[in-house]
Amino acid sequence: MNVEFSDGDPLAHLVWAIDDRAAAIRYACWLEVTAPKPGNVHPAARFADLTASDFVTASEITAEELTATDASIGCRVLAAIRRTREATGTNVNLGIVLLLAPLLAAEERFGLLGWQPERMRQVLRDLSEQESQPIGRAIGLAAAGGVRDRPVADARLDVSGSIDPAFDLIEGMRQAATIDAIAALYVSDFQDLTERRVDELSRNVRATGDLISGITRTHLQWLAAAGDSLVRRKRGADMSAEVQRKANACLDADEKGDTTVLRSFDQWLRSEGNALNPGTTADLMAASLYIALRQAGERSSR
Repeated sequence: MNVEFSDGDPLAHLVWAIDDRAAAIRYACWLEVTAPKPGNVHPAARFADLTASDFVTASEITAEELTATDASIGCRVLAAIRRTREATGTNVNLGIVLLLAPLLAAEERFGLLGWQPERMRQVLRDLSEQESQPIGRAIGLAAAGGVRDRPVADARLDVSGSIDPAFDLIEGMRQAATIDAIAALYVSDFQDLTERRVDELSRNVRATGDLISGITRTHLQWLAAAGDSLVRRKRGADMSAEVQRKANACLDADEKGDTTVLRSFDQWLRSEGNALNPGTTADLMAASLYIALRQAGERSSR
C-alpha cells in the first residue's frame, strides 16, 4: 500500500480531525453514505426500510463496538451487528463490519503494516481459528441479502440457525468467494482492498479535487469493472453484467459532462423496490475510506 498524500489532497485536509480508529470509522461510514452513489442510500435517497440516518446510527455502533479492545474481535463483530439490528431493525452494516474487523485486528497486532498480505493472512487464519462462531452468529443474525436463500453444501457452514461448533469462517468464505466480493477478500488476504481499491479511490479524490465526487466516480469505476456481487447473488450474473455495462456508459457520458445517463442509471437501479442496490460495492467503499483515512493520518503525523 503505497499511496502518497500531498498538501492539496482533500484527505490530507480532513485527517487533522481524526485522532483515533473510532473517528476514522465514523468518518469513513459518513462519507460513504453522503456521496450520491447510484443505487445506494444517501441523504437524498432512501429505501423503504433504510435511510441515511440508519447508516449514521450504525456507524456510531460500529465505531464503539469494533474498538472495544476489552473484547475479542469475534465478540465485537457480534455485538456490533446485534446492536445495529436492535437500533434499526434491518441489516445496515454487516459487510462493513466484516471488512473492518480484520483490518482492526491487524492494526492492533502489527500497526498499519499489518495490512500487508502476509500479515493479513496470519490475522485471518487466527481469526478463523478463534472467532468463527461469534462471527458466524453475526452473519446469520444480519440476514444479509441472498445469504439465507443460498443452499449450503456443508451443514457445518450453515449460518441460518445455531452455529455448528466446527464452523470454519475461512472455509465458509472460500465457498462463497465466487459470489461474494467480501468473502473473496477473506481468502486472498485483503490485498485487492488494501492496495488496488485504496489506490484508485485516492487517485480519484485527488483528480476531482473533492471527496464526494471522488467517491462517486470510484464507485462507478468499480461497478464498470466488475458489477456488484450483491446484485449477482440476488438477481444473477446477467443482471450484474448489465449493471457493469450501464456503469461504463455513465463513465463515458461523464467525460462529456453529461449527467443524464447517470440519473437514468440511478433510477433503473432503484426500480423494483431497490432490487439492484449495489450494496457490496458501497461496503468496499467504506472500508477503502477507512484505510485511506488511517494512512493519511499516519503520514501527516510524521
